[in-house]
Amino acid sequence: MADYWISQARKQCEFCKCWIADNKPSIAFHENGKKHKENVAKRLSEISKKSAKDAKHQVQIDKDMKKMEEAALKAYMKDIQDSGNADFTSKLLLDGLEQKQKAAEDAAEQHAEAKKAKEAAKVQEKIEFDQKRRRVKEKASTIKWFEARSDEGYSYYWHTDTNETKWHAPAEGYITIAEQKILDQSEKADANAAKKKDKSKSFPSGKKRKSGEGSAQPTYKKRFPESKVSEPPKQPPKATAVMGPAPKPNPYGLWKTVETRVEEKVDWQLPSQPQEEVQLPTLSEERTKIKFHEKKVTKPIDDDEPGSSQTSFVGFKKKGNFRGNVRQRLETDD
Repeated sequence: MADYWISQARKQCEFCKCWIADNKPSIAFHENGKKHKENVAKRLSEISKKSAKDAKHQVQIDKDMKKMEEAALKAYMKDIQDSGNADFTSKLLLDGLEQKQKAAEDAAEQHAEAKKAKEAAKVQEKIEFDQKRRRVKEKASTIKWFEARSDEGYSYYWHTDTNETKWHAPAEGYITIAEQKILDQSEKADANAAKKKDKSKSFPSGKKRKSGEGSAQPTYKKRFPESKVSEPPKQPPKATAVMGPAPKPNPYGLWKTVETRVEEKVDWQLPSQPQEEVQLPTLSEERTKIKFHEKKVTKPIDDDEPGSSQTSFVGFKKKGNFRGNVRQRLETDD
């Protein structure tokens, strides 16, 4: 078979518009070159400029289309208003626009009314809360009995000064749990207002306040405890086991009981695939028994007989010292 020449594979560079060998060293050498990098940067700048120009052109087209639509709508509305005999389509369009405008105005009015009603409700709620808080404060200044709940949910009453508790409601009256919550909220509101007032009176940034300057924040003491009165009985400390002398150290360690741990099965959430049942061939347990027969000779064989089957040993024929690969003499000297 004759030999033939195969050309090397080539690759075209789109940025440089040239052909290079299609192998990794040649491609890397070309891409790392100065001219190739300059051509790539030039192409990227051209693409960015073209995209910006196209975007500006599209924005201008959108603006022109919007102006054309607005001008056409204004001209159409003007024709409808000027002409007394307007067609049915123009009347429907005018009616639809008026209804939409009226619905928008009604929705705005309803929203404003709802907002005003909500603000009025907030103001009314604040006024009622202030009145209730004032009444509770006046009541708490004269009454020392407060209501509390036990762990079982039963109500009992305790005195703030003497810490006396009773199950029956006192005759002089008491402060309910709801009123206690109102007192707590009022105290928190007063504390927040005092903090804001103190911050507004603070010195400007850059100057440190000296110790003792400024109005001291008032301390507020709650009339009812934060935690429940009934405390669980304290349990006696557990007796520690008496330990004897330390056992003799064993270099091989101590005996440990083997703990059988049951490993939890992990659900890998793998997709279930239907498995086809494969029927295996049934093997018979009974095997065919092979019977071996022993061949017996009834007549003894005599070696001296001429027709005997046994033959004597025949040796190999011995040849002379002739070597087949030795060159023979062609001519003999007489």
